[in-house]
Amino acid sequence: MNIKSIRKELRIKKPFTETELEMLRKESGSLRNRAIVEVLYSTGARVGEVCGMDIRDVEGDEAVVFGKGEKERTVYLNARARLALKEYLGSRKDNCTALFVGERSKRRLSKNAMERIVREIGARAGVTDCHPHRFRRTVATLALNRGMPIEQVQRMLGHEDIAITTIYAKSWEETVKANHMKYVV
Repeated sequence: MNIKSIRKELRIKKPFTETELEMLRKESGSLRNRAIVEVLYSTGARVGEVCGMDIRDVEGDEAVVFGKGEKERTVYLNARARLALKEYLGSRKDNCTALFVGERSKRRLSKNAMERIVREIGARAGVTDCHPHRFRRTVATLALNRGMPIEQVQRMLGHEDIAITTIYAKSWEETVKANHMKYVV
C-alpha cells in the first residue's frame, strides 16, 4: 500500500525589516538589553552562543563563541555593538565573568531569560514574532542582499552545509521585485 506524505504549507520565516530593527533598538530599555540586541544582530550568533560568551571572549571588533558541537568560531562586532557593549560593561558593578548577566541576580543569563527579554523588547516595540533567532535570519538576509558572498555568510553563521545558509537567508520579496525591475527590462 502506497501512502503519500502530507504536504505541509511552507512559510518563509521573515527577517526583521530595517524599521523593525530600529524600533527594537529604540525600545530596548536598559544598557544591557541594548547590548543584547546589538550583539545578536551584529554577530548573527545563536542565542546559546551569546549566552555562553564571557567578557574575556570579546576583544576589539571580534568575539569568540562556541557553537554546535563545541566548535569555536570568531564572530564580528560592528560599531553599534562595540559601543553598546562598552557602555553596558562600564555600568556593571559585579565580578561575574559572563558577558550578559541578570540585572538583579548578576549571574549568567540563560537562553530562556534572553529569549524572554527579546520577546519583551519586541512587545514594547510593537514587533510581532520577536525572538533571538530572528536576528540571525536578519543579519544573514541583509548581508546577502547587500552583496556578501554566500560562502562568507555560511562561515559567519557557523554552518557546515551551505544548503542550511540558503534556508536561513531567503531573499525578501521586495528585493526580488526591485532586482527584477533593474535587470529584466
